[in-house]
Amino acid sequence: LQTQIEELECALEEERLAHAHDRELLGSAMCSVGDLEAQLTKQQLDHVAHRDSLNTTSLQLSADVNSLQEKLQALQEDKLSLQQEISSLQDVVSHSALELESTNAKLTEKDYTISSLSSKVHEFKECIARMQVDATTLAALHSDSVLSLNSRIDELQQEAQTCAVALETTNKKCTALEEELQQANELVASLKEEVVQRTLAKAEMFSETQKAAEKPSTVQQWEDDTQVVVCRRCKAEFGLFVRKHHCRQCGKVYCGDCSSRQTVLVKGHGPVRVCDGCFASTQ
Repeated sequence: LQTQIEELECALEEERLAHAHDRELLGSAMCSVGDLEAQLTKQQLDHVAHRDSLNTTSLQLSADVNSLQEKLQALQEDKLSLQQEISSLQDVVSHSALELESTNAKLTEKDYTISSLSSKVHEFKECIARMQVDATTLAALHSDSVLSLNSRIDELQQEAQTCAVALETTNKKCTALEEELQQANELVASLKEEVVQRTLAKAEMFSETQKAAEKPSTVQQWEDDTQVVVCRRCKAEFGLFVRKHHCRQCGKVYCGDCSSRQTVLVKGHGPVRVCDGCFASTQ
């Protein structure tokens, strides 16, 4: 813009010089006043046209200056925005630098740990190498003993297999014997229970026989229980859990459920076992 203004000033100066020169020519050439006046008029018109052109150019330059100022203001606003972003980025960079410093410290510590572990690994490798050398030496020194031991191990394994077969046979026999023993124990238990039941039944029968001997008997004739296999009332079969009982009224044999009632048959004596039929008839 300044360059354009300087160019305009130079042009104006040239015009002024030209106008002065024309005036000099006008003074020296009075003989051709008419021509000079015409020429002067023409120059004046050119000057006016040139001035109008300069004014138009000046207005255009003013508009350009205003546009450039608006752009400059927009650039200044962009500059402020960029400065804010730069400040934010600087904060991020500062925080990242702190994190990077912490990470570097951790990496340094890990490097030290790795170095220590590498040293230990190297020591372990050396120890393993020495042990391998010792093992090779021992293997060379004791190869005969190892062969002998392997032969002995084979013999012991064969003996162990034989013992395992014998042990398996023995375990099977023991299992069979345990099963037989369990069955025998169950049979003994059932026999003991039957003996107890028979003993109780005989004691009860003996007691009732004594009571019957002491009091007048109301029984016509007791049925022989050895000849009875089922209850006279419900037809239940007698066995280990279904016991035989005589009714003290009719003398027949019944199960416990069909002879569970008691009643007084003789005055002055206590109640005795009777069957359900005799109990109903005495009521």
